[in-house]
Amino acid sequence: MELDGFWLDSHSGEIPEPLVAICERVIPRLPNLSAIVFEIFPSFVQLVGLDLVQAQIERLRELWSRRNEAVDPAPPPLTLRLETASGGGAMAPEVWERALGSLVIGQGELACGDLGLQDDPAIRLVQGLIHEFRASMIVGVLRLTSRLLMLGLGPEAFRTILTSYWLATPPQMYASLEADAFARHLEDLDLRVPHLTQVLHFEEAVTATLSDGQTRIVEFEFEPLPLLRALAEGRLPDEPPQPGRFEIELTPAGPTAAVGLDVEDVQTAFPYH
Repeated sequence: MELDGFWLDSHSGEIPEPLVAICERVIPRLPNLSAIVFEIFPSFVQLVGLDLVQAQIERLRELWSRRNEAVDPAPPPLTLRLETASGGGAMAPEVWERALGSLVIGQGELACGDLGLQDDPAIRLVQGLIHEFRASMIVGVLRLTSRLLMLGLGPEAFRTILTSYWLATPPQMYASLEADAFARHLEDLDLRVPHLTQVLHFEEAVTATLSDGQTRIVEFEFEPLPLLRALAEGRLPDEPPQPGRFEIELTPAGPTAAVGLDVEDVQTAFPYH
């Protein structure tokens, strides 16, 4: 897909015609080509349909047949030589890769000053994509916590919190690790958002139980159902939660009632578990 003047590998649909045209020119120049792969996320197969997937496979067969076509001799291979922007000489590819990686996660501006990378317009695009992906992992795992922050502080404030987290913490390998690191960041910020700490601990317990299959008891200093149900619906409760001592028992199959809570009410409050 095209975004801001760049082609992105989206895995979401058919092959764009400009890319097919490039393949038609390049494939005949690749005598050692062993395979052509059509990649699509499983979730998009249902959206585009199997007929489109079949048509794309047939298109790849057409491209594959072009690998034996006679073409003009290819130009001699280029020798990759990476140099600093200041003319300070060549550098090892590993140095360039490490600098680029640090820059796109927002932690390498000083290290990349001599390479000229910070002026590349693609850097901001990649940074934005990384930030959106990290945010989606956090919101996906800590859904109620994220909604409480957005409803209590506003979307722009939530974005500011995310930005401070991105600058302080490098990307994590898995969504659960990303959410755990974000939770530690929230604790360090010590935000004055009512009930944030207990909602966050609840969702951390949910993630842990889904990961290890261990039953957990989460304690609350207020009646949790009205708040949790409202957040699940994308709103704040109409009335402040009533103070008291309450518990929710978490099992691998989902939250169940503990002290003073109705099973059906709890299950209805968490349709995504």
